Amino acid sequence: MMEQSGQGTTHVPGGVEAASDVDRGAEAALAALTRALARLLGAPVDLAITAVVDAERRWLAGTPEAGFRLLAWSDPGTTAPPTERAATYADGAVVRVTARTAAPVPWTAAQPWLDATAAAVGATVLQGRLIRRLAEEVGDLTAAMRSRTVIDQAIGVVMAQNRCEPGQAFDVLRRASQNRNRRLADVAEHVVLQVAGARPGARPWTRRPDGR
Repeated sequence: MMEQSGQGTTHVPGGVEAASDVDRGAEAALAALTRALARLLGAPVDLAITAVVDAERRWLAGTPEAGFRLLAWSDPGTTAPPTERAATYADGAVVRVTARTAAPVPWTAAQPWLDATAAAVGATVLQGRLIRRLAEEVGDLTAAMRSRTVIDQAIGVVMAQNRCEPGQAFDVLRRASQNRNRRLADVAEHVVLQVAGARPGARPWTRRPDGR
């Protein structure tokens, strides 16, 4: 959904940095929009593209003068107040494109360009956020798999040394973890290191013969 704010904003550059892919996408959109509006309006335009994602404000791109002029864009006494178009999303994310010229111009004619730019950059921002979240989940899963691997290896070591069952070996590791106030995975790694002489690690993932 697009929404319009006729008066200026108070966005200030220097907020949370965006991911590099989002930066490049915003810069490309800014360049295209700058050229289009210059032809359409017959006047140079200061532009700024900002976003609010996960309650964090982000400065994505802007023309050279935009970062400085944004501070004064909300002044109601200016003769040519800026215009703003925003793409908003159900999860609260917002991407705003703010534009200003030195003299009044027919912003109505420019609104479709501003809308399209906000929507295009918004799609890039949301995709970047999804990729970032997936990377975090993969990192968490990888860490969990590594911990599980080293614990299984340590259980095998304890079973061999004590000639006990897996459950009993796990209890030995668990008690050691509690007594030493250390993570179970750290205790397991120490046990394996004492036997193998090298830091344990998870085996690299390989495709199964059935393709899964």
